[in-house]
Amino acid sequence: MAADERRRRGKSKMAEIAQIPEMEPSDAFVAASVDQVFGWLWQRPGLADRDRRLITLGILGARGLERELETHVGGALRSGDLSPAELMEVVLQVAHYAGWPHAAEVYAVLLRVCEKLGLEVPEA
Repeated sequence: MAADERRRRGKSKMAEIAQIPEMEPSDAFVAASVDQVFGWLWQRPGLADRDRRLITLGILGARGLERELETHVGGALRSGDLSPAELMEVVLQVAHYAGWPHAAEVYAVLLRVCEKLGLEVPEA
């Protein structure tokens, strides 16, 4: 795939995944992210976007990467790919496989994003 086509696809996919307006990369780091993460990785045919979202959320949660979690949790909810109940299951998976402190970060992000979007977090 030509570099300009990868960039075009990357910008479109990033906007779709993050549920943000399409944008031009502002610097070399953002351009590399657009081209590689969204122009190549998220374009691969082996997994559906929903599956990639679940994998990404698990990894981000296990690493405690709050800023990226907020982007991906918000995108998952706004796109309808995942519900608050399904994201609570991600919290529980992270708790048991990566530790409770990391899951607490994911949980806090989920609560914050659900509040912003007017969504209810499921009860136990």
